[in-house]
Amino acid sequence: FVAVNEDPAKAQEMRDKYLLEYARSTSEFYQFGNKEFAKIEGYEYYAALARSVEKHGPEKFNNFLADLQIWGRPEEVYEKLASMQKRFNAGQFIIYTQYGDMPFEVGKANYELFARKVLPQLKDIDVSAPTVAPALHTA
Repeated sequence: FVAVNEDPAKAQEMRDKYLLEYARSTSEFYQFGNKEFAKIEGYEYYAALARSVEKHGPEKFNNFLADLQIWGRPEEVYEKLASMQKRFNAGQFIIYTQYGDMPFEVGKANYELFARKVLPQLKDIDVSAPTVAPALHTA
């Protein structure tokens, strides 16, 4: 999920309004604060999330989730995505520019700014597969 705006205050507003609300709805839908997951084998990850929600509170947890998303001015969005690409050796990204209760016009402006200012820079990143060391080739 991406929120991009030339104005830092508007980018922050998009984060606070749309990314945070989406994080809240995700937490609610998946019941991240449900302590009952601790009783279910195979749900250890969700139990750990519930402990985190209990420790920090739902709002702080949801802010954490919102901040995992990509948001900011175009150059900040590019830097965050380029950093993720390098860290995870990502060959592609799936970018959502309209989500939650974001109005169509806001999503369209988000998409258009991303396409105009961020995407051209992303296309310059080399995402070709690393070559295999000669010693690892088999006959």
